[in-house]
Amino acid sequence: MSTYHTIPPLSLSPEPVSALAFDSFSDTLWSGSASGIVSCYNGLEPSSVRYSFTGNPTPPPGIQRILVTDREIRSLCSAGVGGRTRGGVSRWYYRSMLPLSTFTSHPTASTGLLLATASAIQELSLPVETISRQIPTTAPITQMRTSSGGILITGAMDGFLRTYDLRQARGIVHSTAEVKAHNGAVQCLETSGNFTFSVGLNMRQGRPFPEPMVKLYDLRNLRPLSPVPFTSPAFINVHPNRSTMIFMASSTGLVHSVDISNQSDSGEFHQLDIASYLTTSAISSNGTYLGFGDAEGLVHLITSTAEDQRVPFNGHNGMPGEVPDIPEPLPEIQWDDSTPLNMIGMPYYSTPLLSRLTATFGPGLELLYPPAKIPAQVLSSMKVVDFVGWASLPRELKGRRNVVAKKEETKQAKFKSERAKRGAVEVSSPITDGQDDQIPKHYRKVDIEYSHFGVEDFDFERYNRTPYSGLETHILNCYTNALLQMLFFTEPIRKVAQSHIASPCPREQCLLCEVGFACKNLDDAEGVNCHSGNFCKSLSSFPQANALGLVESDYQDNTTDYGTLIQTFQRFLLDQMTTESDKKPAMNPALCHDMRGDPLTMSPVTQLTGLNTTTVVTCLQCRATSTKEGISHVVDLVYPRKGLSNEPSPANDFQSILSSSLTRNMTYKGTCPSCRNVTISGSRRVLHGRSLPPILAINAAAQSPDNASYWADGRKGERFLKSKVTAKMESVVGEGSEAVDVEVEYELRGLIVQVKTDKGTSHLVALIKVPDNQAREPTDSPWHIFNDFSVQNIPERDALSFPGTWKGPTILWFERADQASVVDLDVLPMKVDSTILTEDICLSWHRDPAKTMHDILGWNEIPTPGTLVAIDTEFVQMQKEEVEARSDQFRKVLRPNRFALARVSVVRGDGPKEGVPFIDDYVQILEPIFDYVTQFSGIEPGDLDPAVSKHTVVPLKTVYQKIRLLVDLGCIFVGHGLAQDWRIINIFVPPDQVIDTVSLYHLRNKSRKISLRFLAWFLLKGNIQTGNHDSIEDARTALMLYKAYMLLEAEGKFDELLDRLASEGRELNFKVPEEVAAPAPRSSTPAVAAASGMPEVAPATIARQSSPQIPRGQTASPNPSPSHKGGAFPTPPRFRSSTAYGTHKVLIGERDRTPPPRTPPPPPRFSSHPYGTRTILSPNNRTPRSNNQPNSSSNVQQP
Repeated sequence: MSTYHTIPPLSLSPEPVSALAFDSFSDTLWSGSASGIVSCYNGLEPSSVRYSFTGNPTPPPGIQRILVTDREIRSLCSAGVGGRTRGGVSRWYYRSMLPLSTFTSHPTASTGLLLATASAIQELSLPVETISRQIPTTAPITQMRTSSGGILITGAMDGFLRTYDLRQARGIVHSTAEVKAHNGAVQCLETSGNFTFSVGLNMRQGRPFPEPMVKLYDLRNLRPLSPVPFTSPAFINVHPNRSTMIFMASSTGLVHSVDISNQSDSGEFHQLDIASYLTTSAISSNGTYLGFGDAEGLVHLITSTAEDQRVPFNGHNGMPGEVPDIPEPLPEIQWDDSTPLNMIGMPYYSTPLLSRLTATFGPGLELLYPPAKIPAQVLSSMKVVDFVGWASLPRELKGRRNVVAKKEETKQAKFKSERAKRGAVEVSSPITDGQDDQIPKHYRKVDIEYSHFGVEDFDFERYNRTPYSGLETHILNCYTNALLQMLFFTEPIRKVAQSHIASPCPREQCLLCEVGFACKNLDDAEGVNCHSGNFCKSLSSFPQANALGLVESDYQDNTTDYGTLIQTFQRFLLDQMTTESDKKPAMNPALCHDMRGDPLTMSPVTQLTGLNTTTVVTCLQCRATSTKEGISHVVDLVYPRKGLSNEPSPANDFQSILSSSLTRNMTYKGTCPSCRNVTISGSRRVLHGRSLPPILAINAAAQSPDNASYWADGRKGERFLKSKVTAKMESVVGEGSEAVDVEVEYELRGLIVQVKTDKGTSHLVALIKVPDNQAREPTDSPWHIFNDFSVQNIPERDALSFPGTWKGPTILWFERADQASVVDLDVLPMKVDSTILTEDICLSWHRDPAKTMHDILGWNEIPTPGTLVAIDTEFVQMQKEEVEARSDQFRKVLRPNRFALARVSVVRGDGPKEGVPFIDDYVQILEPIFDYVTQFSGIEPGDLDPAVSKHTVVPLKTVYQKIRLLVDLGCIFVGHGLAQDWRIINIFVPPDQVIDTVSLYHLRNKSRKISLRFLAWFLLKGNIQTGNHDSIEDARTALMLYKAYMLLEAEGKFDELLDRLASEGRELNFKVPEEVAAPAPRSSTPAVAAASGMPEVAPATIARQSSPQIPRGQTASPNPSPSHKGGAFPTPPRFRSSTAYGTHKVLIGERDRTPPPRTPPPPPRFSSHPYGTRTILSPNNRTPRSNNQPNSSSNVQQP
C-alpha cells in the first residue's frame, strides 16, 4: 500500500467549500462554495476561472455536487443544474421547478443526467434540456451513484438503498432491489465494481448520530457483507485503481485508509490540521491525491507522491487548463470643457432604442374618407330659408342617413375551401406579420392552420410557386426537413439512397431507405407539397436518437436550440446511413478511387463524405511520433483563438478556417510516452491514402457569440462565406512515404441556417443552390430558400449574407468542382427488384388460411407500364383532434386527427384474374391506437398484432415498398378518394397514374363528393358496406365503376347518366335508403344496362361476407344464385374482358354462363424471412417452391 502524507492546504476564498471534484482530463481541481461560486486550482495554484452558478435565486444556494466530463464542468444546486466549459463559458442550464438534492450521469445515455427531487428521479436529456422520464420514489433521495453495469443505486432519507435498471430507453422503471441500511438518512454513498459502500445516521434517544461503521453490500442483489468499523464516518472515497481500497474520513478530520480484502491490514491514519469541520471530499482519477474541503474555505490535500516531486492531479496525461481572456482596461479620459461627448462609449443594447423611430412611433397622417354626398332625392325636396336649407328625410333613407359606412374588409384565403368565397383575395406574400421586424418575410416561421376539412384543405400553393416541393410541418421531428432537402439536391447522396431502395433491404427500420423514399417523392412531386412522416416516425425507433435527444415529444419546448440539434442529427444520420449502406467489402460499388487509382471498397456514404485520416502526434522534445487512424463524416469548424497582443493575428477568413479545421494542427502539454517527460506535444491530421472526399459536410459550430462574430457581414457588405473555396490538406499514400499536399476546389451546394426571434424561439431554413441537372425552370439565380413548405427563389447575396444575429449558420455542404471526374455514379445498381411482389411475407404467428383472401403475383404477372390495378386502404385513428371552442361559437382546430395505415388491398384490373387481390396486408402498428374506427375501417382490436392476428400482418416498410414498386413500374391505380390515401401512406403518385372515381363521377357545378356506397347502389344496383368496411370490396367496386365509365363514355351516354345521378341523388340526399337491405328491381331500366343495351342484371346484395374472396383450402360454389346470401358480388355486364368476380359468372350476350370452378391454391408453406415468414410461389402452377429454385421464364431481376 502506498504511504500518504499531507501537503499544505489550498485557499481561494473564505467561503465554506461545499463540493470538490478532480479533473480527469487536466491538472485541475474544481471547488464549489456555499454561496454558489465555482472556482478551480490549476495544479497547486489558484486559477482566475471563477464564475457564479447561472440562474441562482436570491439568496444563492450552495453548489451541492460537481461532475467533470471531457467537454464541460457540470454543477448542481437546489435551483437547477448547468454545464460550462473549462474557461467558464456557459453551455447550457436547466432550471428545475422542484428543489434538487443530488445528480449523477446517466448509466446508459452519454448525454443524459439523472436528477433527484423530493418525490422522483428525473431523466434530463441534453442538449435539448427537457425531462424525458420521471421515476417515482418512496422517500427523498440524498445520495445517488451509477455503476459500470448500467445500474443506478440511491440512498434515501428513510435509510434504504435501492437499485434501478435504466437500460430500458422507455417505459416505467421500478426499483429492482432494496435494503434497509441505516435507521436514519444515508449520508454518503460510493460504488466500485460489484461493491457499494454506505455511511448513514442512526437514532439515539430520538436524535441522529453517525453510525460507527461503513456498510458494505453486493451491488448485484444488495446482499450485506462484513462492515468496516470506523469512528463517526462522514465521507467515503474508493481508490480508482484498487476497488477494495477505501478512504474513510470523519467530520473532525480523521482519515483512515484500509484494504477490505486484507483483514489483517490495519491501514493508515492521518489527522488533518483543521480548525472547523470537513464539508466534502474527493479523490483524483489515479488515486494519487485526496482533497477535503472545510467550513473555512480551505482544501486539505493528502498525496502518495514523494515530498520533492510534483505530479499533476490527473497523472501523466492531460490537457492544459483554460484561462479566460483578460478584458482590456478602459482608456482614461482627460476631461475638460472641449472634450466631445462621443468619447464615452455607448453601452450595448439588445433592443432598438426609442430614438430609432419606426412606423409605430413615427408621425403619420390620419387618412379619412371624404364626406358622403347628399342624396339626390333630398336635394330635390330641399327648401332654402335665408342661407339654411332643409328637407324631410325620404322613407327609403330612414335608418341609413348619417351612418358611417363600414368598409368591407378583405381577408386572405388560407384554405382551398375559401378560394371561391367572396372577399378572399390573393396576396403576394402569405406569410403574415407579427414576428420580429428585422427578419425578412421569407425567413419567418410558417405554420399550418387547420379547417374542419383537415390539413388537406390548407392552401399550400400560396407558399410555393416554384417547381420544387416543400415539406410540411405538422408532424414530430420535422426539424429534419431542411437536411432532407439538402440530401435531395446533393446528387451523389440522392443516387445512393435511390439505389438502396431499388434492392431488398433486410432492416425493418432503415433511415437510408426512408431518405430514398423521401427523395423519390420530392423528385416526382415537382412542386406539390410533401411530408416526411415515415422518415420522422422511423427516427423515433432508434435508441441512439432518443439517447442523443434527437426525438421530439408532443409537448416540445418552443425554446429548443435547433441549431445545435440539427448538427447533432447530421452526425448521427451520416453515421447511420454509412452502416446501412455498407455491404460486404467486395459488394460495395466503387464510386471513387484512392491516390493510387485503386477502387475504394468501403461504404458508399463513406466514399462520398468520409475523411480517412491519420492523426500524427509528435513530441517536440524527443521527436517521437505516434499515429492513430480514424474516419469522420462531419467536419467541425475550429475557430482561431484570440492571440496575445505580441502574437501575430491568425488568418480569420473562411478558407483558412476550413483548412485548419481539416488538419487540426494543435499543441498541448502532456507526458510523452517515449521520454516520460512532461513536454509540449503537437498533433496534426493527414489523409490516409486518398484525396479529399467529393462532399464536405460541415458543422458550423457557431453557437457562441465569438464564433458567430466571424460570420457577420462587414460594414461595407463584406461576406465571410464564399460560394467557392479551396481546401488544403496533406495525404500519405503508403507506409513510410512522404506526405503530399492536396488542394481541392469546392463549390457550396447549400447551407442550413437557424432563424432566431427576439422571443427566444427558432426554426431552421435551408438555402440551396439547385444543380443545373435538377433545374426545372429558368431563374435569375439558382439559389432557393426552403422554409419547410414555403419555397422561393432568392439571389446569391441573400443566401450568403448574415446581416444580423437573427440568422446563424449551422450546416454547410460543399461539393468538389471536379466531381464528375472523381465520382462514378453509373456503377450504382438502379434496376428495381420486383421480388417483393412475388413473396408472401407475414409476421402473424397464427395466420388463418381461411382468411387469406389474396393470391400473390407470379413472375409472369409482374406489372408493366400501364397495368391497371385497383387499390383501397383502411386507417386507424392514432390521435384525437384538439379543438379550441369559444363562447362566441368560434372553433379553431389546434391539432388535427392523426391516422395510420392499417390495411392495404390491391386487386388485378385486367387479365384472367381480374378482380382477384394480390395484396391484402394488415400493417403492424407499435404505437398505442386511440380508435380502431371499426365501422369505417373493418379493423378490429388484435388484427394488427402479429401475436394474435389471423390475417397477414406485415411491417409498414414492406407495404410501402410494394406500393412504391407498383408506382415505379408504371401501374395505373383505380380507387375512390385516393388523395387522402396517398397522404397518409406518405407517397406521391403522378396524377397520370391515378384514376379516382370521385373525380369521374363528379357532378358539374357541385362540390359534393358522392360516396362509393351510393354509386354502387345507383349504378351497379348493389348494396355494399352494409357492415364494416372491407378494402377488397371497395377496391373491386371502384374498378367496376371505372369500367362502367369507360363503356358509357365510349357510347356518349355518360353525361346523361350524370344528370340522372344528380336528380335522383338530390331526392335521396345522396344516401342509400335505409330500408334497402337487398335492392329491389327499379321501375326504370338500370343506368348501365340501359345505356349499353345489355340485358338487365338481376339485383343482388353486395355483401362483405359474400364477396369473391375464395379462401385458401376451399372451392367456389359451381352454381351460385344472385339472390343467394352466400353468393358472390353481383355479376356486372362485361365491360372489357370476359372476367367475373369470384364465381366466374359472365354475361356475354346470354343471360348466364358459369364456367367450371377454379381450384384454389394449396395452403402456403412458410419459411424464415427477415420480417417474419414468407411463401414464394412458382410462376406456373403457383405451388410453393424453395428460395433456391431457379426461374428461367422471368425477364425481371431475380431474387
